[in-house]
Amino acid sequence: QGDSGGPLICKNVMRGITSFGKKNKCGAIGAPGVYTRLTKQYIQWIKKTIGGDL
Repeated sequence: QGDSGGPLICKNVMRGITSFGKKNKCGAIGAPGVYTRLTKQYIQWIKKTIGGDL
């Protein structure tokens, strides 16, 4: 629901995947969000799973 599963992009590089945030406050200033960091190993697994580039 909402932005869950969407990218966290920093300086035009995908750095993470949105997990969740505070209900009805996701993306609001001062409201924390939770993300999954994309490590090298995780990116390799995603590429293998989807069969393509990110």
